[in-house]
Amino acid sequence: METSVAYQILCQWSKDMGRSCLQCNKIGAYAYDLSIIIPAYNAYSYIEACINSILNQTTKYTFHVFVVNDGSTDQTAELLHQYAEDKHITIYEEENCGAAAARNRALKHLNSTYVMFVDADDLLEPNAIDKLLNAAYAENADAVEGGYFILKDGRKQIGSQMPDKTFDHALGVLSGFTCMKVFRSSLFEDVSFPVGYWFEDTVISMILFPKVERAVTIGDMVYSYRANPKGMTSAAKGSRKALDSFWIMIQLMKDHAALNLPENNEYHLQLLRQIHITYLRTRNAPEQVKKSIFVLSAVIINSIFNENVLTDNWKMQMLETAVKQRKYGLYRLLCEMNESLN
Repeated sequence: METSVAYQILCQWSKDMGRSCLQCNKIGAYAYDLSIIIPAYNAYSYIEACINSILNQTTKYTFHVFVVNDGSTDQTAELLHQYAEDKHITIYEEENCGAAAARNRALKHLNSTYVMFVDADDLLEPNAIDKLLNAAYAENADAVEGGYFILKDGRKQIGSQMPDKTFDHALGVLSGFTCMKVFRSSLFEDVSFPVGYWFEDTVISMILFPKVERAVTIGDMVYSYRANPKGMTSAAKGSRKALDSFWIMIQLMKDHAALNLPENNEYHLQLLRQIHITYLRTRNAPEQVKKSIFVLSAVIINSIFNENVLTDNWKMQMLETAVKQRKYGLYRLLCEMNESLN
């Protein structure tokens, strides 16, 4: 299949939004140690517990919470009104434009050394701020990640636990989730979340992480994530918007180049991870769509990387071989057999 035909097939299936992540965010004078950004859409059932898990933190650090009500149609706005006089909280009202736009609204008002993102239906664990910022300041880190619990059916179970370790890079070390972390605010001076796409969190791994020069993981559990059976991963299985997983990769590659970020081995590995997860998200799409994604992915990998990826992970090696040599059957087999390349 020619690349022009593949591109046309994808555009007909689901159009690329073409939205860059590049945005000027002027970081104000550092009035706080930490800014916490919460996008809220129809979060009435959970937002109070979320906010209180933050306000009840015992910490020696200063922090400020930005809650962005993203056009909720339930009682979220009325509930947030009770926090209007709290000096720790600023509430913004937005039309319903999605989590990316909501987070971007708050990013324009950063005035802290570090920033973190919390989803409106999740919770911070006790002492999470101290645990994350203690490591951040001690190691002069650009990003720090802790472990998290999964809340499901009223029960709490371990989702992920990290070692106590310091790294000179973040790609392949930190998870691509927006939450469970603190970031140095200056990382966002020229970066926002791309609006209009599903999977906008991809900006974390493809743009933010390549900017990180010092990353830290801690063994402490800092976050509780509420499992959502109606979340994006489930919704993507039957939607044409699942193709956003591919389109956002293309757009962020352009932004990566515009920022002159390194096209190194870690970035090479990340693109392979993105190609793999895009297959999983679009596995229910028509065969011609999946083949078109594969053809264009092969063009991308071959145009950027002449050398083979350096890794001991045989799954990554096989996926690269399949893509570079355009072996669609091998690529599909690998992706179908492996929910993760780790």
